[in-house]
Amino acid sequence: MRVQLRLCLSTATYGETFTAIFLCFLVLSNIHHQNRLTSTVYDLSNASNSLSDSERGFMEQRARTSLRSCSLRQNQTLTFPKAPHFIIIGAQKCGTSTLSQYLAQHPNLVGSNSSRDKELHFLDWNIPSRKKDRVTKQFEMNVTEDGLWCFYGEEYANRFDTHLLRKNSAILAFEKTPSYMFHGYYLPEILQSVCPWKPKLIAILRNPIDRAWSQYNMDIYTNTKLRESSSFESVLENEIDTLKALRLSNAPRLSDKDWNSSSFDVPYLPEAETLSAHKLHFRRIFLRNYLQRGMYAFQLKRWKDVFGANLLVVLYEDLYGPQSQGYYNRILDHIGVTRVSIPESDSYQGSNYRQKLSNRTRHYLQKFFKPYNDELFKLLKQERNIFVQLEKPSNIWLA
Repeated sequence: MRVQLRLCLSTATYGETFTAIFLCFLVLSNIHHQNRLTSTVYDLSNASNSLSDSERGFMEQRARTSLRSCSLRQNQTLTFPKAPHFIIIGAQKCGTSTLSQYLAQHPNLVGSNSSRDKELHFLDWNIPSRKKDRVTKQFEMNVTEDGLWCFYGEEYANRFDTHLLRKNSAILAFEKTPSYMFHGYYLPEILQSVCPWKPKLIAILRNPIDRAWSQYNMDIYTNTKLRESSSFESVLENEIDTLKALRLSNAPRLSDKDWNSSSFDVPYLPEAETLSAHKLHFRRIFLRNYLQRGMYAFQLKRWKDVFGANLLVVLYEDLYGPQSQGYYNRILDHIGVTRVSIPESDSYQGSNYRQKLSNRTRHYLQKFFKPYNDELFKLLKQERNIFVQLEKPSNIWLA
């Protein structure tokens, strides 16, 4: 194309050359404009400041049309692809990025359509702030509840290559956002409303001690201030105090001299409470949640209740251990695609820890997590400690 353009310009007059360049500029600008809009999730309450007035107007007009169409359809007939087909929901620091990269190399699987969307966060960052009455008021139209969920579903699908998905039904779209699992007290119902076909879910669990230690090492690697001001033990004690205030823990502080002889029983387990009670007691009240993110039973219960057999739980150690191909096959079977060999690449993404977790702190965390792990084993109907083989320290933190 560049050669043809040079030949044309070499024989054209000055005025023709200027016109040709101007037309090319308009075409390229339009392509950029369309790509920018189609890859943007509408924030109906506050459009991005980076958009021009014309782009924002285009977004609102398209949103209005989509809302009207969805409200008329009452979510009975979906005109957009059923994307995503499956989601890696967590947990953080359990190898989700590595698994996502493995799966993206499968010939029948495709991730989101933007490199910026390594983690989409569509369900937890975009939807909760959009209320039906707010949307109704903004667009001055009657938006039905079904219509609103249909609209969100269409926007979710637009984060993937919808043209490819329509063209080839054998291609399945997926995404991974590890924080979805952490917000298990409300996201299962949202996902079910946005994607009524109930996507398949994959959750990777890791020994919560190693998971917390991995998260801390990642944080101090990226946060100099934290590395200089807070030890792992100090941030754990701050979180313990908060959990005790929420009645989610009765554990002594790590600095207590007699903590080894103290009770670590949990005085209150909110698994039998209503959804609103889960919101009250299991909320994100501090930034890093080293301990709370390892309370897997609280997070998985609602996902399991809503999605049942569509939720597959696998262990980090199994997935990246010597028998990994067998567990990788299990994941491919769950998704519903042909089995292939694990791609030839590094078995993990990671870095060596800057320091070693002390035996004293590890022993404390073993006692701390025991009641929460027991709840998890009951939820998964496991009669044994599935983390027993992970008690030895791990020297690698993974994505």
